[in-house]
Amino acid sequence: MAPQLHQLNPQEPAAREVRALLAEHLPQLVTGYQSIPPELRRVERNGRVPDRQLIDGLSLIEREIGEMTEDLARGDLDKLAAHGRYLELRYEEMKQIGEG
Repeated sequence: MAPQLHQLNPQEPAAREVRALLAEHLPQLVTGYQSIPPELRRVERNGRVPDRQLIDGLSLIEREIGEMTEDLARGDLDKLAAHGRYLELRYEEMKQIGEG
């Protein structure tokens, strides 16, 4: 994700969202969990168990990071695919007309 982030304008919504996820939401999730005494982390409260909440939150953040990485890389992936297609067309055509 880092190479794509360097190319982003820091004011773009995608850059702000990544920063919020990594610099605010993830630390708040971990800090909130750590503030719970260890003996209470496995105790259900209001239908939820802190250990499970942490795991679910981390899983969600992991999925979001994956989606953000893919979204940020989409332009580079498209450029690479287009260039590969250009090369295929150019050099396959040259072979067909006997220039290659």
